[in-house]
Amino acid sequence: MYKPRLCAHRHAGGLSRLGFCVLLLTLLPALATRAAPSPPATPVAADTVSVDDDPMHHGAGTSYMVGRSLLDGGDAESALPYLGQAYRLEPGIPEFGEAFIEALLRQGYGSEALRVNRELLAARPGDFGLGERQVFILTGLELHDEALAALAALRVAHPDSSQLILLQAEVQSRARRGDDALSSYREALELRPQDREDIYLAMCRLAARADRGELLAALWGEALTALPGSRMIRLGALQHLVEAGRFERAVTVAAAGDSLRASGDDPEAAGLAWNQLLAELLERAGRYALGAELLRSDAGSGGLDRDGTLLLARLEAGAGDQVAAILALRSAASRWPDDPLVRLDLGRLLADTGDLGGGEAELRRALALAPNQPAIPLALISILLRRHPDELQPGGGAPLTALHEEVAALAADAAIMLGDDYPRSNMLLGFAFHAAGRLEEAGEQYKIATREPALERDAMLSLSFVYEEMRDVDRLLGVLELLLSAHPDDAEIQNAMGYALADADRELPRAETLIRKALAQEPESGAYLDSLGWVLYRRGDFEGAFDQMVAAVNARPEDPVILEHMGRVLLALGRTERALTVLRRARDVGNDGLDDLIAELEGGP
Repeated sequence: MYKPRLCAHRHAGGLSRLGFCVLLLTLLPALATRAAPSPPATPVAADTVSVDDDPMHHGAGTSYMVGRSLLDGGDAESALPYLGQAYRLEPGIPEFGEAFIEALLRQGYGSEALRVNRELLAARPGDFGLGERQVFILTGLELHDEALAALAALRVAHPDSSQLILLQAEVQSRARRGDDALSSYREALELRPQDREDIYLAMCRLAARADRGELLAALWGEALTALPGSRMIRLGALQHLVEAGRFERAVTVAAAGDSLRASGDDPEAAGLAWNQLLAELLERAGRYALGAELLRSDAGSGGLDRDGTLLLARLEAGAGDQVAAILALRSAASRWPDDPLVRLDLGRLLADTGDLGGGEAELRRALALAPNQPAIPLALISILLRRHPDELQPGGGAPLTALHEEVAALAADAAIMLGDDYPRSNMLLGFAFHAAGRLEEAGEQYKIATREPALERDAMLSLSFVYEEMRDVDRLLGVLELLLSAHPDDAEIQNAMGYALADADRELPRAETLIRKALAQEPESGAYLDSLGWVLYRRGDFEGAFDQMVAAVNARPEDPVILEHMGRVLLALGRTERALTVLRRARDVGNDGLDDLIAELEGGP
């Protein structure tokens, strides 16, 4: 038988020199294995490329302008031959060479870009920009020794440029010379006090990558002492302390931050309270009870805002105190009665604690307040499916009701708002459409859900159920073939494919082989026993089919499909009265497609 069944905190300052260096190095592609084609020395034949499209028919200036325009438009591949032509014709014009290098780097031609940059540098020795780019390119090619040598020469030529020490530290870091990089950052702290925040953050990242816990702890402490008003550093220190399990120290650091806010010494005091930020970090770390303890006193004094109150409720629930969580959310609903997010969280929590009716009521309030928030109809659909499992059952075959229409409307609204970026939600929408009898829409949602690897198997099985109900045998078998090739030893899929083939009266020997493989794994499965009985029936082995159907009925005596199959096998054996009794029973337990057959049998010859 085959049946269906956070919060991000960003530093608001501008891009520092250190940030610029890191950004450039990060953007460099992997350059070491690609060589650029040299610009042709002679024009391309006119019968190969049209005159209008052939850069070799343009002069240097025109080639540069065309190439620069293409490059600025993001088409580095098309820009490359034009800019190469301009540089070949006029290598002494700096703009031509630099644009050519930019195009080469964007296309990953690192070695060629290095050659051109060296040519430019030979013509303009000591040029700061060319020398800096030389370091970037060498680093991108992972030629770290050459990059550091070029950087040393550049520092000699420009001894007053303190920014080069930052570049040196970053190159050393990428070369995995951690101690050297730390020494360079120490030097940069003295030379560039305006960049201390970024330098400390870079040093901490370096220590974290090297898994040097003691050094990392010391650096965060030093950074906090040097820059107590830096939210980035305090946040980084708190993250480190939580990850290291040093919760008492984390509480102290958060309290110190809140003291700065209260005194007006925090330049970014508009941000969240540190106590609340720490509670968020504790939530992510699964330390719910400690996070809740941090926030309770603030809640009692009315010091928590809406987000803090919702966080407290989540922490209480995570710690297992559902009553306290509900109280927190009811308090929030009293303070912010028209806030849909409060109603959403309260509705979800009530449903999770077994109060499906109360949860539905809260979610309907939330939906009225914010009809364009997809999380609300999704949560309401989930509760309705749980409240009405018999009525909202895919493949049930029951007449459509107002409830089906409502679920379909909710799913349609949510599908428009979600698009195809949330496969797990699309899986729920597929189930909702399926339960509401909207098979095409259900299929589309299940297809989206298959993009999530963890959902691929179940979503494709659900899609096959849809095609079965649509009686689209070719698409049904196509999906099951894909599933079987991906999961050849999966008993449920073996049975599904075998039953689908048997039901379509195709490849019956293969169908029997697949079903017997499934039964070898689960010999007591009533569904698989029914499938074997059905394929034997299709093959004309009615006695063998009867034996399997008896076992299937014993395993699942109230299954309407198994009872129908038993009735048909009995008819094939000539036991009409017994078949009629079994078919009536199948109809009584939910098989609505037997009325004509039963009426025919009751009418007699």
